[in-house]
Amino acid sequence: MRLRLCLLLSLVVFCGSALAQSQANWMVLSRPTVVSIYNIESVKPDTLHIIALDQTHARTRCGGEGSLLVIFTDHGVPIADIFAPPRKPTGFREVYYDRDGDGQYDGIVLALDLATQTDVWITWRAGDEPGITYLHPSKEILVKGLGLQTIYRPTNKLDSDVLSCNMGLVSKPGGHRQIGAYQMTPRWN
Repeated sequence: MRLRLCLLLSLVVFCGSALAQSQANWMVLSRPTVVSIYNIESVKPDTLHIIALDQTHARTRCGGEGSLLVIFTDHGVPIADIFAPPRKPTGFREVYYDRDGDGQYDGIVLALDLATQTDVWITWRAGDEPGITYLHPSKEILVKGLGLQTIYRPTNKLDSDVLSCNMGLVSKPGGHRQIGAYQMTPRWN
């Protein structure tokens, strides 16, 4: 009995040591989600083409009534990686962002101005959850050297019952797909 116990403990120690050594060789690689007004299907293997962001039904369905700007999210976090071929405009502009709607800006995001562009391509791989959030003016602030600037906040309950849209749990990523913003899944909280 004692011999079996010693063998079992030796095996546990050996396996634990081997597991710790094998885990030390693993490294997490970041793979940012990318969005662009240019077709990136030839650059990225899995893309989602979101169209008709300015359509009335899309705005109503996703909380964008009265909004001129939209941001693209992955798991609710604004996407910062914007792709454009060299020397081409991105179609996006930097805006002051009030993430929680408290009137104070929490940073700068890249928002698409719907007066200039109404569709985008976004990478969509396993583990991604692409979504859209329309922005609304929150308040204006005076920025030294820039003058009066508008802070934008995401849609809130005063604007709409729906706060944003995403691809939903039933949609599967992969390949090159296209969807109208009016077909995306509303998110209420």
